[in-house]
Amino acid sequence: MSPNRFVSRLLGGRRAGPPRVGYLVYGGGGRHPATAHIRVVGPLTRAAAAGRISATQIDQVRFAHGGDPAEYDVVLVQRDVVEPDHVDAFLAECARRRVRLVFEADDDFVTGPARERLLQHGYFSTKLDALRQVVGAADAVIVSTDELAATMAPFGAPVTVAPNALDPALWGADADGGSVGSAIDSAREFVSDDGEFRMLYAGTATHAGDLALLRETVQTLRDETGGRVVLETIGVTGEDGDWYRRLPVPDHAVNLPDFVRWLRSMSGRWSLGLAPLADEDFNRSKSDLKFLEYSMLGLPVVASAVEPYRGIPAHGGIGVANTAEAWGDAIRSVLAESSANAERAATARRYVESERFEPVGERWLKAVTARRGR
Repeated sequence: MSPNRFVSRLLGGRRAGPPRVGYLVYGGGGRHPATAHIRVVGPLTRAAAAGRISATQIDQVRFAHGGDPAEYDVVLVQRDVVEPDHVDAFLAECARRRVRLVFEADDDFVTGPARERLLQHGYFSTKLDALRQVVGAADAVIVSTDELAATMAPFGAPVTVAPNALDPALWGADADGGSVGSAIDSAREFVSDDGEFRMLYAGTATHAGDLALLRETVQTLRDETGGRVVLETIGVTGEDGDWYRRLPVPDHAVNLPDFVRWLRSMSGRWSLGLAPLADEDFNRSKSDLKFLEYSMLGLPVVASAVEPYRGIPAHGGIGVANTAEAWGDAIRSVLAESSANAERAATARRYVESERFEPVGERWLKAVTARRGR
């Protein structure tokens, strides 16, 4: 037993200094998927910079098989990162060390409909089984929505809902010299100099089905305007289409901080942000992250009136039924009301800045560092 651990035992499990958090996420070396940046790496980095914790990314193979000499008070696992070949040894090592095991997710991986959908998108059943093992052994679970909390409750661990929030260092007015600040000025032109009215739909590559919700609407609007209404997609799908324009993400902007800077530099090209979402069980557990990000680009937002976006009309967003007629009417209203659009965008931005910027995330951090209770 190390001297530090011996002293900790003498003090009844308490030790001086901030909690030592080891975390497992996809990626490494500062390059991670967006969800890892937003919900784990970013909050831990900010908390460590404030001296409230220490944070170290764990190599799951070394840790699981006894090759990691570092000591941890907490081990935080995001989503399905623990591999099936190592999950038993990983959980045994957590138990041997008596660390607090925290599971974190912002998507549904455990319900029947979610499992079926994920398997259709190429997930292996062994990965989903390993994830369930981790959740079953966790001392605490952190999720992004109330709907996700309900899916995790049967596993027995306390569940904390920590809604998605934006990092002010990336999205705030001072980031990159406040390059988006003028985008919501009342004088903003909502039709570009070249006569196009460009709409943005950005997301991960699993949203092709949601993109299809817009097809009839966009084709109709293009016919009505002689092609001046243009839908541009970033991510969402790898397929080209004759009714939308796919914008590739440059190589230098693949990592989230670089992507946000690139996206903000492009914000003046769009007049509207779209967030279509099919009304399915899997999607009801998602968050309103697109609304937050579009709002900080200075864009008015039209989104499907389904669970993740039901609250956005109170904050300047526009919610619509998932019909071609409703989507078309909403987009036409934005085209016709430039002054109202500026006010909607300003309202949304004020909401995000006042309520959805979290430098550390107190609720999230408390859930991570609370004493081991199971």
